[in-house]
Amino acid sequence: MFCPLKSLEDLYLGDNQLQGVEFDFSCLKQLRHLDLQYNKIRRFPSKTLRKFDQVFGAGSSQPGAKQLSLKGNSFRCDCHLKNFAQWLNRTKTQFYHKEAIRCYDGYPESNAGKRVLNVDRFECQKPSKTTGGADSDFASAEGSTTTHALLVILILLVIAVGCLVVYYNRIKLHEKVKPLVVSFQKSMQYRTIGKEEEPQEVNV
Repeated sequence: MFCPLKSLEDLYLGDNQLQGVEFDFSCLKQLRHLDLQYNKIRRFPSKTLRKFDQVFGAGSSQPGAKQLSLKGNSFRCDCHLKNFAQWLNRTKTQFYHKEAIRCYDGYPESNAGKRVLNVDRFECQKPSKTTGGADSDFASAEGSTTTHALLVILILLVIAVGCLVVYYNRIKLHEKVKPLVVSFQKSMQYRTIGKEEEPQEVNV
């Protein structure tokens, strides 16, 4: 996305509702400052952390002259953010207000609001009863859908069997229905003739 901008030095992407770094910035050799603050980023994959080190840390061609800004993001300090916290403590990457990088929420819940550098417990939340209830509701809905599908299939089978019965007995049915049709046709003819024979009134 930004690679064609070879001379780009400062990239400001703060307050843009970003949920991750899905673009390549390692190709920007002149980049001095990457602003990612106040977005919706929850965590970073390891490959992104390696790119941060490459561009803004010891792997940089100008170490100390480049800065990365990550404060104000929605970091969830649980077991999935542990690798980021460890990286944050040991990396040579230069930050803009590194101490201002805080947890938005996490587990334990007491992690919320803490500086990521000061968090000593990163745990995974155990499935709650509410989650189990949601799974139960989902299973119930799935079972109901299956029942409806089976009912539709049963109705279609009944219709198909009925059609087959009618087809194989069509001659007998024709013989039974034909006299009724002929009788009805004759009845209609008699009524028509009767109406034609009625005298018409003559007005003098």
